Amino acid sequence: MWLAIGLTLLCFGMALFPLLKLVPNHRQKEMMKIRQAALAQGFNVDIRTPEIDSALKSQYDLTGQVVYRLQAEDINTRYVLALRSNNTGEWFWVNDKRPPAAVMEKLTLIYQDLPKKIIAVEHSQAGTGVCFDERGEPAQLTPLKATLNKLNHVFI
Repeated sequence: MWLAIGLTLLCFGMALFPLLKLVPNHRQKEMMKIRQAALAQGFNVDIRTPEIDSALKSQYDLTGQVVYRLQAEDINTRYVLALRSNNTGEWFWVNDKRPPAAVMEKLTLIYQDLPKKIIAVEHSQAGTGVCFDERGEPAQLTPLKATLNKLNHVFI
């Protein structure tokens, strides 16, 4: 009888264990909360890989990054991407694509004030987006939104 109960519990446990893996862990819940707050504030949240050349791919793994983008109308720029250097923390332009010289000085000033957790900034006709470490509270999105609005206005 005890053997039957033990085997039943073992089978039940083996059936239940894979289902427990479907329950989000603390980190996944934190990211979900930030992403939902971003959507509520008007961000577009995309999981994709920003365009970088193969020489940089070994140094900067941007595969499947979450890009938080703030849309803007009337942005006049082609796609450009800036990365924060892993070594110095300075920003550099990827694939030798730079924004127009008229906006470079303004962008440089704004980039200097970006939090260290932001690792990439992309500009396109769809707006300005950032890749960053998704840790912390959704309250961090409010100053980020203000900064992205500033960056969008540089191109208008």
